[in-house]
Amino acid sequence: MPCCAFPARWPPARRLRSTANTGRCWPWRRGWPRPRAYGDFSAPDSPAAGAHAAITARNLAAEGAAAMLEGDFNQAGEVLARALMTDGDNAEALANLGVLLRRAGRLDAAALCWMRASDAGPASRANLANVLRELGQLSAAEAEFVAALAADPANPALLYGLGRLKRQCGHAREAVALLERAEELRPGTVPPRELATALLKSGDLARGLTELPRRPTPRQAWVDAAVWDGSDLEARSILVRDDDDAIETVILARFIPQIARCGGLVVVECVPELARLMAALPGVEQVVPRGADLPPVDVVTRLADVPRLIGLPSRNAPPRDIPYLRLPDGMAPHGPAGTGKLRVGIAWSGRATDQAVPLSLLLQLAADPRVALVSLQRGPRADELAASGAAPFVDDLGRHCADLADSAAFIAGLDLVVAADTAEAHVAAAMGKPVWLLLPATCDWHVVDNRDDSVWYPTMRVFRQAQDGSWTAAAARMLEAARVVSAAFSQE
Repeated sequence: MPCCAFPARWPPARRLRSTANTGRCWPWRRGWPRPRAYGDFSAPDSPAAGAHAAITARNLAAEGAAAMLEGDFNQAGEVLARALMTDGDNAEALANLGVLLRRAGRLDAAALCWMRASDAGPASRANLANVLRELGQLSAAEAEFVAALAADPANPALLYGLGRLKRQCGHAREAVALLERAEELRPGTVPPRELATALLKSGDLARGLTELPRRPTPRQAWVDAAVWDGSDLEARSILVRDDDDAIETVILARFIPQIARCGGLVVVECVPELARLMAALPGVEQVVPRGADLPPVDVVTRLADVPRLIGLPSRNAPPRDIPYLRLPDGMAPHGPAGTGKLRVGIAWSGRATDQAVPLSLLLQLAADPRVALVSLQRGPRADELAASGAAPFVDDLGRHCADLADSAAFIAGLDLVVAADTAEAHVAAAMGKPVWLLLPATCDWHVVDNRDDSVWYPTMRVFRQAQDGSWTAAAARMLEAARVVSAAFSQE
């Protein structure tokens, strides 16, 4: 039985070095494989078999990585799985299989891969931290980011990842510092929307609204007009285009009348569900639903650019001329009337990308006999009301709403709106109605962190989900407030 492994070929005789008194059992020179003592290859637990498995796994891992680069993800997955069956500790195979699993939405399995590959370096720890963040394991994610940054403190990708996590955890000011450091080290690391969101959530509205338009522009029809630079319009026509987000359009619509005061003839292009409401804004000459033909205009601007061009009253406060949304001409308030109860509208789900509020939480309001509950929910999740079995206790008006103007007509007949971060909640607040916003721990830039009120709307109150995902404390506060309001209403 051989006691050692030999190189693939012997070096030429003229290059042989003397082995006398060296302790080596064969000629060796720099660049040749170092000698290793092995046992029997046929014994699975021998050093020889282990070394052979490690080499085979490395080759398979390299083959899998090459398949990934070529975009053949199925082949890559099969090869990487074979590599790990050969050597379950191969860091490259673990790290790349984690990438594939995350791409397939199998986050738990991806996290397991990166946990086992965490010794491979900061990149694997960063991947693990990001997937833990997506799984909602925020404390564990932060620990991984901190550990990775301890080994590589000037890594822009790690700083960016920790900045996103801090923003998600409600620490927007820390997030801003981390994101700005990442961008300083490597320009282009931080997407403009990430920095804008962190700035707005930190309360720095002036800088946040300046960064907001730097995000990519949605694909829209080309317009043959100059871009407005904020100068006096002198009766020129101007097209103001939203960015296909109803909530953002409602928030920023407060700036549109100021464009008219600059002398402009304002044409608004917006998402169709807001077209009728935007037409009721002061100073708006025409509204074009997205997709319809646009009229000729002199200049054009994005709605997201308007705050920067016009300016804010102060760094931390937008214009709050509430109400600025009104019902279209000829549309009257309608809804539950003459009940003698506190009329409360609810909506539990907004954009598909946002976290919904459990319907069961809102239905607890129906336990108070002094409350008349109305659903404003539109879209696919409106069916959850019937599925819950609570339809007899809730007047489902959302199913009658073709757009947000119809919703506004029902809102006008309510005393209070309690909702998730939805377009209905923002429309109600822009109309001056009292709004209680049930805010998930992970939320967009619409609400400043660590505040129970809104800088955008004086009639909005915020009830926040706990960082551990629990709604218990927020629900208790909301229900107590509802009892106080309904008691006062019944005594009027």
